[in-house]
Amino acid sequence: MNYISKYNDNKATVCANKTCVTVYGDAARIVNAVAAAAAILAAIAFVEKALRKL
Repeated sequence: MNYISKYNDNKATVCANKTCVTVYGDAARIVNAVAAAAAILAAIAFVEKALRKL
């Protein structure tokens, strides 16, 4: 299972299957921004799909 854990503004852990990588500083901010953007895009797509069924 893939997931991203955000601890605070300067540390993020990205896991895929049994392998995890922790990044710090600017890289953590970028990872968190990409994850937030992906979540927002997925939510928009879900809402759009739900509205089309109406």
